[in-house]
Amino acid sequence: DLSQFYPQIRNIFREKYPAVSLSLEGYDHVHILDALSDGKIDVAITLGITLPRQGKFLSRTIATAPTVMMFSSSNPLADKEGVDLPDFKDEPFYIIEPTGDKPNPMEQLALQLCHNAGFEPRLEFAPNSATILMRLQSGIGAQLTCEWTSASNFPIYKTVPLNSKLNICAVWMDDDKTPSKHILVNELLRLNLDKKQAEAD
Repeated sequence: DLSQFYPQIRNIFREKYPAVSLSLEGYDHVHILDALSDGKIDVAITLGITLPRQGKFLSRTIATAPTVMMFSSSNPLADKEGVDLPDFKDEPFYIIEPTGDKPNPMEQLALQLCHNAGFEPRLEFAPNSATILMRLQSGIGAQLTCEWTSASNFPIYKTVPLNSKLNICAVWMDDDKTPSKHILVNELLRLNLDKKQAEAD
């Protein structure tokens, strides 16, 4: 997950590219492309399904991660053995509300996975990921996300893997103003290839 990925890439840059400064900023999937467009960040790591099919961005898949249902450890369902998606059919599923008229791929994912599980989800929109985490902490509801979500590693949350995987992508602007971003993307791709080779061995 990202908590392991970032220290690895940070150490690589310290050893191989000491003149390049590497810092980490946090954005949810709705606002991260705006940060790229505004020049606040050079490379984004985000879910592939949230990327527009056409536009000013380039992307490469650097990993895949299981889709998970995340909920609070204080949720009454947290103690149920073998808890699964249909157990949450009466609970809200929190989604970050889209901006403007852009489609919301996470909403479509929730609808699809819940439909496959035999029910229509009760969706509730929130302005950002921090609000969703606060609502989860109340012990009600769930969020569909991926295993790379950093909050999924906190003991106050529980996760249940679902029969689905999501692509994790590196995304950057289609220009050559910052050559170091291509170094970063190449190192991210190499790390993923190394991981696949280690799993094959």
